[in-house]
Amino acid sequence: MSNLKEMNKPRARMEVLVFGITYAIFSSFLLNYLPRIFFISIIFNLIGYVILVEYFWNKNLGKDLKYKKKQIWKPLIISILFSLILLFILLSNNEIPGIQL
Repeated sequence: MSNLKEMNKPRARMEVLVFGITYAIFSSFLLNYLPRIFFISIIFNLIGYVILVEYFWNKNLGKDLKYKKKQIWKPLIISILFSLILLFILLSNNEIPGIQL
């Protein structure tokens, strides 16, 4: 979404956001009903990656666009904070098996 913001493509940003949320919910739901095998999780992550890169990136930014490296600190801090919030919610509801407060 950050790259699409820099390219001033608000519609494409929303498409990526909706896809990401929908795919995360769909894959989480489906993975609950499939056998718990690590390989299946990797397959779902690879499918999401391929869709994001091959469809969204190539369609909206182009295959020939070179990616410039950016600082990792801002997204890293946001990801860690988001993960900590989710962990706190799960722990406060006693939803993680084997861990109790």
